[in-house]
Amino acid sequence: CFEYPALFGIPLHDVYATSASDAWAVGYSGAILHFDGTAWSIAKSPTRNTLYGIAGRSASEILAVGELGTVVKYDGAAWTTIDVGTTAHLYDVAMPGPSDSWIAGEKVLLHKTGGSWQAESAPYAPTTRTYLHGVDSSHLWMFHNGIGQFFNGTSWKYADLDTAIASH
Repeated sequence: CFEYPALFGIPLHDVYATSASDAWAVGYSGAILHFDGTAWSIAKSPTRNTLYGIAGRSASEILAVGELGTVVKYDGAAWTTIDVGTTAHLYDVAMPGPSDSWIAGEKVLLHKTGGSWQAESAPYAPTTRTYLHGVDSSHLWMFHNGIGQFFNGTSWKYADLDTAIASH
């Protein structure tokens, strides 16, 4: 049911769902909302920085990212902050593989495949409002400022959106 102004009066930016009875939304001033299949409720957030993106692998492994390098992690019980080594605004996160996670933001692209977060390079560095979508560890898309890029599991390639042909 569409409701405006919003039930909680909080501008939201992204949503992640594990099932019809388990969804999370993030937004302004560190807002984290949870849907249990019946109703939305406000979850205890460890930050007051605005959160822009959220993704997960399961109901107990979720990341959300936002302003000033903010990254929060959900372990199935509580949200906590983690340090990924940047203070850049972070706009999206993808968790396409069992131990594979990506974060994109203002002039930063981070990748974690087990240990620590590492800076990555792409043909065009991410800018503001970068969006990620991963199908699996060998199929990840990144879009920003009208530029599309594709990660094939080994390297990033520019995707020509005018001809629909990925460059090789």
